[in-house]
Amino acid sequence: MPLDVYPVTVRGPIKGENRQGVATFARLFEHDGALYLAQSRTKGRTVTDVTRYELPEGRPNRPGRAAKWGEWVYSSCGCANSWRTHSIESLVALAKD
Repeated sequence: MPLDVYPVTVRGPIKGENRQGVATFARLFEHDGALYLAQSRTKGRTVTDVTRYELPEGRPNRPGRAAKWGEWVYSSCGCANSWRTHSIESLVALAKD
């Protein structure tokens, strides 16, 4: 089953303005052999950035509330969010490499 977790706090080699390598209230998902990180400052209501990354080797070591997958570490929270309103296809269309 492909990875699709949200909202999550993600730490990893994030490209762009986020120099600390942390994204909060984000969506992390796998699609067509790539890993995508979708970011939003409004918990998914408005998507500000979607970036495509190479898929890490192997599988996440703990597919629960917190997991590590290659250089990526993510943990989920049960807070209210709007990520479900966005399909994976619509997010992939916004992605930049």
